[in-house]
Amino acid sequence: MKEKILVIAPQYIGDGILSVPFFRNLRLSQKDAQIDAISKNAGKIILSNVPYIDSVYDLKDVSKKFIREQKYTKVYLLKRSFSALMLVIGCGIKEKVGFDGQFRKPFLTKSVEYKTNQKHERDCFLDVLKADGIEIKDDSLEYFCDEKIEVKIKHLLQERKKAIV
Repeated sequence: MKEKILVIAPQYIGDGILSVPFFRNLRLSQKDAQIDAISKNAGKIILSNVPYIDSVYDLKDVSKKFIREQKYTKVYLLKRSFSALMLVIGCGIKEKVGFDGQFRKPFLTKSVEYKTNQKHERDCFLDVLKADGIEIKDDSLEYFCDEKIEVKIKHLLQERKKAIV
C-alpha cells in the first residue's frame, strides 16, 4: 500500500520558504509516497509551486470529513497550534509527528521539542523529520516561483535601473 502523507504546514511567507527543506527531505526518504500539504494565505501560495508536494489544500476549504476520506497514513504537524492537531484528531491517521507544545504531546506518536530560541526555524522543521527517524540529506534553502510571476519580475528588473527589494 502506498504511503499517504499529510503535512499541516505554516501559513506565513517566511515559514513557507523555510519549510521547503523539510518537504525535500521527506520526498527523498519517501519517493513513492503521496505527499499533500494544508496551509493558507501566503504559505499556500509558496507551497503550491514546490515540486516535492503532490497537492496543496487551503486550510479554509478542508474539513475533517475530507481528511478522513483521503485515508492518510501519517501526518506531520509543522503548524504548532493546538487547532492544527484538532483538525486531524479522529481522522483515522495512525501516525502523528510534530512539535510537543500546547499540550499536544499526548496526542502525537512522535514528538520533538520546539527550540526556536536555540536554532533556526528551518532546523526546527527538520527536527520533526529527525524525530521520525528520517535522515536529513540536504538542508539548503530554495524557492520555486510561478513561471508567469518570474517572467514579470525579470521584465521589471530589465526596464528599471533601480533594484526591487
